[in-house]
Amino acid sequence: MPSTNARDISIDMIKGLGCLCIILAHLPIFTLTLPQNLIIQLAGPGTVFFFSTAGITAAIQVRRYPAKSLLLYFGVLSILGSCWNILVHGDIKAFASVEIFQIITLGSALICWLERNAPCPQKTLLLLSCIFGGFKYLSQAIFPDFDGGGWLLVANDYIPYHDPDSLGKRSFPGFPIFPWISVFPLGLFCYRATKSQNAIGMILMVTTSVVSTYMGSNPIEKWDTSIAFLAHCYTYIFLSFWILNGGKTETNRIGNLFAWTGKNSLTFFFFHPLALLGGLIVYNFSNLYVAWIFAAVIAYFVTKGAIKLKPWKIFSSAWSWLILGIILFSMPIMDTLIDTPLTGGISRLMAFIIGMVLCINVPKLAELTKKAVS
Repeated sequence: MPSTNARDISIDMIKGLGCLCIILAHLPIFTLTLPQNLIIQLAGPGTVFFFSTAGITAAIQVRRYPAKSLLLYFGVLSILGSCWNILVHGDIKAFASVEIFQIITLGSALICWLERNAPCPQKTLLLLSCIFGGFKYLSQAIFPDFDGGGWLLVANDYIPYHDPDSLGKRSFPGFPIFPWISVFPLGLFCYRATKSQNAIGMILMVTTSVVSTYMGSNPIEKWDTSIAFLAHCYTYIFLSFWILNGGKTETNRIGNLFAWTGKNSLTFFFFHPLALLGGLIVYNFSNLYVAWIFAAVIAYFVTKGAIKLKPWKIFSSAWSWLILGIILFSMPIMDTLIDTPLTGGISRLMAFIIGMVLCINVPKLAELTKKAVS
């Protein structure tokens, strides 16, 4: 098991890779050549880099801080992280599904609970990953109409965008608990596993992805999480820890760039839409490859500028966070009540601003939650 005394930059490097995947996958271009489409499909599972490392970070934190303070912190972060839900959906539907911040905080809370007294056995972590991942497909086979309100499983009314019935309209049902919660214990397992164990897992997952695709599983179906796609995600986790092997404290310039980005991934995530906007503008004058490079560079400099902003003193008070939460939740409700062409845009703009405020002042939130249970 890698030491937790020094900062393990392998975790940051993997998160940095996830940040690059975000740029590649999120730039809104739909007229693609075959190589460009392949790159986007390869970047599509990039969110698992955040999920798997979040579980590892939670396991490290629970050795340093009381589990109760961490659970409180994750709970508040889950609620305020709904600003991303509003950016995606823009209306009251923002609270009808588990999005990226909800699943990250739920998965982190799960790992905190598992590790609260001592490191969780490797067999238990692997077994839980199999159970949580397999529940989705078992439930589909036995109870095909059950979706748990879109929180446990993907909503029943979801139609994949590649299905003719979708009429070309993309739908984003979020990251339901099953199977995505399985990534967190799997990430921690891989972090503590030997290089040979990760190699075996990687080979098994590649085989599963290929065989299931041959048998009809759609390898690009992210949102309903086909077997082929989930195996693809698991492959990335095994592969990333097979390459980095955990416990890394030194690297080269490129590695340092990824590690720095991963260390500031929360800020990167909230500010990267600005970079995507810049990339979209460049695309109109150039091509997608140049747009990707430009967006990545802009994301780097925007993040670098944002982390220089110091937390605001006002957020040392719990009341400030409460008021911020009330403003956040009122946005999609007002949009539903007033229902004008402008309110949806205003909701998204306010959610974006609140997201930036959150990532700048999240150290204050961590301090408050620690004091609340001390």
